Amino acid sequence: MFNPAPKTIYFSLLLAFSGMSHAVDLQHDNDATDTELSEIIVTSRGVQEKSLDAPLTVHTLSGAEINRRQFTNVQDSLKHIPGVDIHDGGDPGMSYMWIRGVGAVSHTSLDDNSVGIRIDGVNQGLLGLASGLYDIEQLEVAKGPQGTLFGSSSEAGTVNVKSRNPTPYFGANMEVGYANNQQRSLKGMVNIPLAEDWAFRLAGSSVWQDNYVMERTTGDAVNQQKNQSVRGKLLWTPQDHTQIMLTGHHSELNNFMPMVMTGPFVNNDSYLTLGDIPHYSKRQTSGVDLDVNHQSNHFQINSKTAYLHHQGDASRALYALEYLGKAMPQMLPYFSIPANNLNQQQEENRNFEQEITLSSLPESEVKWIGGVYYGRFDRDFNYAWSGQGEYARQYVHNNMALFGEVTYPWTSKLSSITGLRVAHDTTRYHADYQKSHVNSQDNQKFSDTTLTGRLGLDYAFTPNWHVYGTYSRGHKPAGYNDYGTQVSKGKQDLPYDAGHIDAFELGLKGGASDGRWGMALALFHNQIKNDKLSVYVLPDYVTESFNVDTQSQGIEFSGFIKPHPYFNLKSSLSFIDAKVTSTPDDPSIVSTSVTTKNGNRIPEVPRFAASLGMEYKRPVAISFLKKPQAFANVDLRYVGSRPAQADNKLQLKSYTLVDAALGIQDQQHELSLWTKNLTNERYMTYAMMQGTYELGIQAQGRSVGVKYKYEF
Repeated sequence: MFNPAPKTIYFSLLLAFSGMSHAVDLQHDNDATDTELSEIIVTSRGVQEKSLDAPLTVHTLSGAEINRRQFTNVQDSLKHIPGVDIHDGGDPGMSYMWIRGVGAVSHTSLDDNSVGIRIDGVNQGLLGLASGLYDIEQLEVAKGPQGTLFGSSSEAGTVNVKSRNPTPYFGANMEVGYANNQQRSLKGMVNIPLAEDWAFRLAGSSVWQDNYVMERTTGDAVNQQKNQSVRGKLLWTPQDHTQIMLTGHHSELNNFMPMVMTGPFVNNDSYLTLGDIPHYSKRQTSGVDLDVNHQSNHFQINSKTAYLHHQGDASRALYALEYLGKAMPQMLPYFSIPANNLNQQQEENRNFEQEITLSSLPESEVKWIGGVYYGRFDRDFNYAWSGQGEYARQYVHNNMALFGEVTYPWTSKLSSITGLRVAHDTTRYHADYQKSHVNSQDNQKFSDTTLTGRLGLDYAFTPNWHVYGTYSRGHKPAGYNDYGTQVSKGKQDLPYDAGHIDAFELGLKGGASDGRWGMALALFHNQIKNDKLSVYVLPDYVTESFNVDTQSQGIEFSGFIKPHPYFNLKSSLSFIDAKVTSTPDDPSIVSTSVTTKNGNRIPEVPRFAASLGMEYKRPVAISFLKKPQAFANVDLRYVGSRPAQADNKLQLKSYTLVDAALGIQDQQHELSLWTKNLTNERYMTYAMMQGTYELGIQAQGRSVGVKYKYEF
């Protein structure tokens, strides 16, 4: 356990707001409206370019859309992007992701991640799923391997979140909200110009709510959840072409954790038997980074130095009481006692990164970037199971890389893309197991040198229409299973091998010259070697990791249309065929609790997924408001049926979510009524089969809330 985060920052925000009695020009801090494809600027390739010109699929969410759709964190927003799938384990440490069906076949380790999540350029891995989304400029999802710029752990793609920078203009806002499940939220931002060349921006958010899962015997919420974060940015501009940014951030996530119910599931069955077993979790993440950028007449240089520290602590039942109550009711009294049925986990991460890049200027015809990178990632992972001993693991990863990419215009219409990254990884691993008088240890070390990159062509047959084709190579390093049990037998834990992906994409982007409509279409094929599968091997009762080969292919479409100045329509659609193509020739696989065969579909990846968003906004006449507008929006998300696990024995049903909001806003005020899951759709966030019983948890039902925001 560790000390709670100081709460004085939130009171400081309130005090700062309470002392402001005059309104100021809001044009510099108001959320911008969504823009058409040709105007969206993305940085997923390390250079500023129009989304239309980027030779890959980049899905963007503006700060305005994030605010409008009530997305509270990164994971919440990603669930609404077709082609992005998340195993929601209730906690970032038990969650994992796929983009276009590329990702681990089952959970093995917090390090085993195929999607890089970067917050303001800092790699946060899966921990970034819980990052708050307040005062955000833009979120980008770049699909396909991004190994050239981001190296390992981006074989499926990257998520880049950019928060708003300080500006030379004063501005501030505060937002309060209330919803069912006793959800209360408080958010705020203040931007202060300190001097002619200094500015400071502080943003924070806090959301409290009762867990929607109820304790079966009492009918009370199993716990209260809290998600709060604060971020401060100090900007110094010593000269016109030089900027130095110091950023500090802290976040806390309480009681978001894995829980298991037992089927058959019926409507509104969100109850859990806890007994006397404590169910709690706490995660704290803090960091600081220094960003130095200088533009010369011909290029720009950037240095990024970052340190991240994370701690996690969780306690829950080892054997789900819901399952025992149905499968082995005679054992329920014994396992309701914490000493007989407790799973405790603690982890700590310490990350350091340094990257220096040279790149082209934003207006350059030749887009290029080159750089050098060093990262060190230390992670401690400890867990104890009642009656089964204690495991302690330490991982030390070092990564060094040289990289570069050039987009060269051979003609006014034809450009080539060439990128390469050379990286060297070293991993040191130590495991310690203790039970009574038994003690065993495991020490291992390995290293790997890899090449990743991208080759492609882009052809602009008109200024508003591009066609492109790319080949990308991605890589994911070798590692160890966080829950491996070979060390308890006095043996070495078996590492999983490094994996790689060969990805091909053919795309078309374009739209009307006046920006009234636009579309993007992509065909893709991915061949993945050495994906990861965690299995429980019988009769030795040990957990190991194996490598399997997989394949995914499909088509994606997205588009928008503005048929009227007051009305916007956006849609996206994906079809993905993702499956296992090769399993290891190992007889022990046959006797595992979860058997994966060639041809099995990748778990939790639907073949079909789609979204549709509609927004209506128009001026209204209200005398006491400044330029008021009424607005309404509806967003639909369809997710098709998909297997729950790699064995494909259990199929999760399809579902459709409807979110909506309506309200009124002017230059200073915004009042809205919103709902998520309007139709109260009941679906599984995850599920598994234990013998003949279905285990899992149902997602939250309908949420209804109100929000008020004031711009000072």
